[in-house]
Amino acid sequence: MEAAQKVHEAHQAELARQQAEQKRRHEEALKEQESHLAQAAAAQAKADKAATLARQEQAAQQQASLEKQMAERRAQFSNQFAHVWSSETPGLSFFQLVVDFDLGTA
Repeated sequence: MEAAQKVHEAHQAELARQQAEQKRRHEEALKEQESHLAQAAAAQAKADKAATLARQEQAAQQQASLEKQMAERRAQFSNQFAHVWSSETPGLSFFQLVVDFDLGTA
């Protein structure tokens, strides 16, 4: 009976050792996973910041391009219609129109 007890105790000790080893490996894996998650979060934050800066730069370039196009359009319009475009105060114009509605009915 003592031999069976010793075998049982040895088996229990081996199980405890295996459980302790498994727990240690599990905790190491959790620490490693936490480290990887922190690195991924930092990389994501850096990528988000870079993307935001790129979008802002693109928006600024687009705004400058649109302003340049508008200036070119205004210059072209001003050149094309310089004879009718005036920045002065308009004067008074007067005209008289006489229409005979009975023309050819009598």
